[in-house]
Amino acid sequence: KTLTRMQRIARLMFDDALKALEARDASAAKDVQRRDDELDRLLWMVSKQMHALLEQPRLAAKLNVRPAEALNLFLASRSLERMGDHAAKMCANVVALDGHKLPKDVLESVVQQAQVVRTIWDDAFSSLKRPDFVQASRAADAGEQAAAWRANFTTTVRGMTPEAVAPLTLIADSLDRTRGYAIDLAETAMNQTYQAQV
Repeated sequence: KTLTRMQRIARLMFDDALKALEARDASAAKDVQRRDDELDRLLWMVSKQMHALLEQPRLAAKLNVRPAEALNLFLASRSLERMGDHAAKMCANVVALDGHKLPKDVLESVVQQAQVVRTIWDDAFSSLKRPDFVQASRAADAGEQAAAWRANFTTTVRGMTPEAVAPLTLIADSLDRTRGYAIDLAETAMNQTYQAQV
């Protein structure tokens, strides 16, 4: 339940960070940043729960949770917390962009990549919640294939002012790190499915 709540908060932060960027809304961006504390608190709760399960075999047996499963859920929660961190970082850079005009094609490129990352993220978490090795594997593969976008971003922002390029590049970095954490989620789901069959 805690993990599902973390997923909802982090995904909403990510979506709202993109909306703030598209609207260049510094106030909305600051609101997203404030929500990061809740994710930190929930990660602490998952960590505490995991340690209790590892230290108390009877509790793990009662809840029908194996130690390996508890560890996988903790790893997933850590990925979600970091994805929330990057949504907050994106918003900090939306604030830094205040007053700078963005070419339509640059903004569209960022939004399109965000949609790709969103799909990978959702597929990865879905395959973790309802164990599906094939879906998790596809999500991980899609995440790897989406890596080229960041490598080409320097070309995308060529000709823009340095004052606009700097925060945009940091937004691109956070988007790419989120892609990486989505892959981590997918790989955790793959491990979870495999271990359940052993």
